[in-house]
Amino acid sequence: MNKQRVIYFLLSTFVVACAVKPVSKIKSLEGSSKDYQSYIKKEFTKGEILYKKYCASCHGIFGPGNTDSPNFTNIQLHNYNAAFIKADKENHAVAQGLDDESFQSIMTFLSYRVP
Repeated sequence: MNKQRVIYFLLSTFVVACAVKPVSKIKSLEGSSKDYQSYIKKEFTKGEILYKKYCASCHGIFGPGNTDSPNFTNIQLHNYNAAFIKADKENHAVAQGLDDESFQSIMTFLSYRVP
């Protein structure tokens, strides 16, 4: 009986870990300090989770998204960031009430992901 509980616990932990673990690849951070690499990896992971929650249904990456939503080229990222800073209500992140920290984590994810 105790063995079954341990197996159930391990299996449950594995399933949860797989569901939360990011599947995206991050660009190489070679040559950067260990502190910077650690910071970017943390923000990347947090940004991916937030992206899936707030952005993916329209913008895709993890699914089809909408055909008229941007694919986030470097220029689009810059423009989207500028619109967020200006608190432009047309910017979906502003409309959804994302705070600066969450938005910047999403931007880190988009900037450092390998397409």
